[in-house]
Amino acid sequence: MLFPVTIAGREVWGLIDNRSEFSVIDTALAEAADLEMRAPSGTFPGPTGRVEKRQVLDVPVAIPGQFDTRMPALAAVDLQPLSALHQREIGFVLGRNILSSMFLFLDTGQRSAKIMPGGSSRATGGPSPLVLTQGSNLVELEVRGGTERAVLDLALGAGIHVSPAAYARLQPDALPTTRVNPTRKLDGTVRIGPLSGRDPPLVIAPVEDGEAEIAIGLPMFRNSVLLIDFAQEKLWLLPSAPTRPVGEDASAESTPAAVGESPPGPQAG
Repeated sequence: MLFPVTIAGREVWGLIDNRSEFSVIDTALAEAADLEMRAPSGTFPGPTGRVEKRQVLDVPVAIPGQFDTRMPALAAVDLQPLSALHQREIGFVLGRNILSSMFLFLDTGQRSAKIMPGGSSRATGGPSPLVLTQGSNLVELEVRGGTERAVLDLALGAGIHVSPAAYARLQPDALPTTRVNPTRKLDGTVRIGPLSGRDPPLVIAPVEDGEAEIAIGLPMFRNSVLLIDFAQEKLWLLPSAPTRPVGEDASAESTPAAVGESPPGPQAG
């Protein structure tokens, strides 16, 4: 999910990435803001491979209407490959080192997000929470009547990624393909908590997680509310209030409503 954020007085797009170990800012942004930056020290995984990492000191970070703080230090990397992938100029990635103590409210129907201190969440009158494990990334997914472990990836552009081995196991009658990252359908019902959908589209691609062969992104939760308490490792799923006529293309909006935006995609439910 993308959201507007102010870094050292400059308004940029931020990306919520619960699978990124660290929060990072763009090297070019740090240089333009004249922030104190140290010499390169190691590398950082990016969408096209590992990239050079530097350290930036005393970074002002503000999310409008939510919080305003100064980070003693942040990693700085070249985020241009990530910007090209999302077709937006991304200057900041909100990773697990900050999210781990936060409560995240995501409304994909309203295209909004809110970040609050974690550990004090209370959800009543709705479904019981799902338990997140392995650093608040793994959740159980029911696929064709069986249970699979899936990694929750808030930065994933597709609804479902399935590794080639898992797809062959879940869809044994499917014809093989030589295409790179082909889009297919998974026959049957996929359910996560109270949400379910039949024959959802998916992308067959490697899932970079040693604990799961399936990754699910925000398009899986279209028109839903996700309440994620990373501190307590809990996830609540609720329906979102409708905001547009059925069939209207959410991608037509060029600016986020309220605080953030989620990419359009298939709905499980």
